[in-house]
Amino acid sequence: MQIHQSAEDYLETILMLSQRMGKVRSIDVVNELGFTKASVSIAMKKLRENGYIAVDGEGNLTLLEPGREIAERIYSRHRLLTHFFMQLGVDEKTAAEDALTRLHTAQPELALRSVTLTAKEKVCLHPDAEGHPACLPELCPYANGYYERLKDALADLLDSAVPYDRAALTETARRHRVCPFELGLDLSEWCDVVIGDYNYLFDPTVHLRRFFDAAGDYIFLIDEAHNLPDRARAMYSARFCKSSLTDAKRTLGKGKSALKTALTKADKLKKSQLAKTLEDFENFCRPYGCQKVVLTSGENGYGIPELQAVLNAAVAAENEEAE
Repeated sequence: MQIHQSAEDYLETILMLSQRMGKVRSIDVVNELGFTKASVSIAMKKLRENGYIAVDGEGNLTLLEPGREIAERIYSRHRLLTHFFMQLGVDEKTAAEDALTRLHTAQPELALRSVTLTAKEKVCLHPDAEGHPACLPELCPYANGYYERLKDALADLLDSAVPYDRAALTETARRHRVCPFELGLDLSEWCDVVIGDYNYLFDPTVHLRRFFDAAGDYIFLIDEAHNLPDRARAMYSARFCKSSLTDAKRTLGKGKSALKTALTKADKLKKSQLAKTLEDFENFCRPYGCQKVVLTSGENGYGIPELQAVLNAAVAAENEEAE
């Protein structure tokens, strides 16, 4: 007998709650899933009528053999087959979505949920005047009251059979007036496969804390892995450009201030004045194994020959070791 994917979720939840609590009632399912009492009541009735669960006089839910078999299969799959497709670029993302579509076409009975995470800047429904996401509740109607409408949006998606790609998330977000980016993140906890950029795994600032701040049984498929070194340098290396001082001073606008005066002095540093700064950097970095620090400025034209000399010396040393 075919069973709807949302019904599988209910059966899996009953199994998990029974392992955790022993006895399970409908209200426990409500609290666990965050759905309304009415929707859970209707679902329990259908499961009981189809022979998946039994309900005793005190309202305790028990999985019958067909229901337990489905629940254990789904629970095992969720524990062992949570995949994260970490890739870079639209082409790879499309390829991952196409691969999952092929899986569903080849095995229609395969209950495998996937969600594609897209950068907030690309899916924002209420950007500011400069086109950036305005994520404060007082500025964005999709952020204001988000959690009040989240449950219905999730239920809408989980009851549908469409792939949870950018288009599906955006359409659902518009209908329920919730942030599509946050909706995708919350939906990811209900999915077996998460397709997203490298930074959702590796970037210390934006990685998915809901998954990676605790141990889990995950499999990572990292496409275009040759791009990882450059991306890792960008994620974990601090960078400061002298031009930032000029930009900061310009942002302050007209008029005098102590901060503006300090920025002006710093902005006028000459190459000869960088010696002390260079020494400070080297002293700071040496405990971390750094042997050489080179300060460069393409804008002002200094440091580039020094950097080239360091690189040439490193290549020469490596060639000597190889010989």
